[in-house]
Amino acid sequence: MEETWFDIIRKNTSGQYITALIIFLSLLLIYFLYKLVLVDRLNNKFEQNDLIKGLISTISNLLSLPVIILTGFWLMTFVLELPELMINMIYWIFLLTFSLYLLYSLFEFIEILGNIVKNKTKQAHMVDFLEFTLRILITIIVVLWILHSIGININSFLAGLGIFGLGFAFALQNVFSDLFASITIFVDRPFEIGDTIRIGEDIGTVEKIGLKSTQLRTPLGNQLIISNQELTNQRIHNMKRMNKRKVDFILGVSYETPVNKLEKIPNWIEEIIKNHKDTEFEFAYFTEMASSSLNYRIVYYINNSNAQNWLSNQQSINIEILRKFNDENIDIPYPTQKIIS
Repeated sequence: MEETWFDIIRKNTSGQYITALIIFLSLLLIYFLYKLVLVDRLNNKFEQNDLIKGLISTISNLLSLPVIILTGFWLMTFVLELPELMINMIYWIFLLTFSLYLLYSLFEFIEILGNIVKNKTKQAHMVDFLEFTLRILITIIVVLWILHSIGININSFLAGLGIFGLGFAFALQNVFSDLFASITIFVDRPFEIGDTIRIGEDIGTVEKIGLKSTQLRTPLGNQLIISNQELTNQRIHNMKRMNKRKVDFILGVSYETPVNKLEKIPNWIEEIIKNHKDTEFEFAYFTEMASSSLNYRIVYYINNSNAQNWLSNQQSINIEILRKFNDENIDIPYPTQKIIS
């Protein structure tokens, strides 16, 4: 007569039941001691360390009560004589539950690491990409581990996954080009969010660096979106990293200006520029006798990369020059037409 599940279970002795019960209760005791005593003490000890606190939280999520209970049932199958189907069912339920909690815990730890890194860098797009990549890799590894644990041959699965990956990469080669360009931007850091850059004829402030494109805000207020591949293939002028800004201009005076005043103009201009904050005078020379004016070439630097300070200093210096010329009765010529009748 064929034995039933009940007959098989009845074969277990009282000692086997006591051993299984001790295993189960020991796991529960360890769980409650860890939760009630160790976790609070560790959190208080490493209160200022976000990484350690994240690791403690990850372990706490993995060692949850459902996982502990199913672990206890699974360990009890090594002590008790149970039907093979029941043992397999308990193992599969334990394996699936443990895998889900493992994925959840690892994903949470990756997110905690990502937030820590984001607080120390402006390259948030690369952190998001690395988080996304790690999630996919961990998921694939856990799924393969589950399939292997339940006795499925994963060699053919891996071969098919490789072929699928090659086809996927070929179909999205342009996207991957932008993606690798994004990695180049992350590693080299030619600019960061908030920097003002010039690419070709375009200029703007970096608002967002994505995995495929970078977004700029132009001085006119419109948004300019450039692919990362295009960015890395061009010369990038980072205006924010300028230590100083050069001002180079031509100043013309009329031919009626006396020679003694022409000789003094460079000294006047030098004095005006040096009296302004954050300025560095280079030179001022009488360089050209043009058709309608006597031209001076003037060069100086403003030791500040801020565009508003640059424009403000230029304005102030220009007004002082005009005021000085007005006091000395020096005219600045402008185009005129003479009609002869």
